[in-house]
Amino acid sequence: MFAPQLLSYDEARTIAKRRVPRMVFEYIDGTAGTGYGESLNLAAIARIRLQQRVLVDVAQRDLSVAVFEQKCLVPFGVSPMAMCNLAAPNTDRWLAKLSAKYQVPVGVSTIASSTLEQYIEWSDGFAWFQLYFSGD
Repeated sequence: MFAPQLLSYDEARTIAKRRVPRMVFEYIDGTAGTGYGESLNLAAIARIRLQQRVLVDVAQRDLSVAVFEQKCLVPFGVSPMAMCNLAAPNTDRWLAKLSAKYQVPVGVSTIASSTLEQYIEWSDGFAWFQLYFSGD
């Protein structure tokens, strides 16, 4: 299957909306409550400006960061999502393997499609558990 090179959040969202069943897309794309948190996040991202640098040797680039004394190759991780296998079979495994490749944490939802033990194996130990505590 041809995988297009995505250049923006909007492009990814448009492609997903065409390819994923509507109910699944709305579940993944949905926000909590009124969507206020999402709007704040999008506004914060829109305010980020990259500093231009010219005549700088970029042959040796390093985006790595340390997170809890663990080196990650890029400065972000994979957020937890409940039942992510609704999007496509083995999505959870694919995301965990990508986290291992880039040495970044993959969040494991309390109601994930697979077990924490599987995530730990697939991600080479980069799995972080997200606990939703209910009760007293």
